[in-house]
Amino acid sequence: MSLAGATCNQPTHTRLSNGIVGLRGALLKGNQVRLFAECAIVAHSDPACEYDETCIKLAGMRAALQR
Repeated sequence: MSLAGATCNQPTHTRLSNGIVGLRGALLKGNQVRLFAECAIVAHSDPACEYDETCIKLAGMRAALQR
């Protein structure tokens, strides 16, 4: 099993934070892959829009795997 992903630091108004946020990731196990993408649900989020946005985020990874 392998885990692949990209990380970045989230800037604050005064400095970079110490936290790391996984924006995209993949869990590889044999011939199966599970893709992951970050999302943030807040009080005014529309769940359907959040789902669509997550699908868009994963589209590039899916396309690369289908080649």
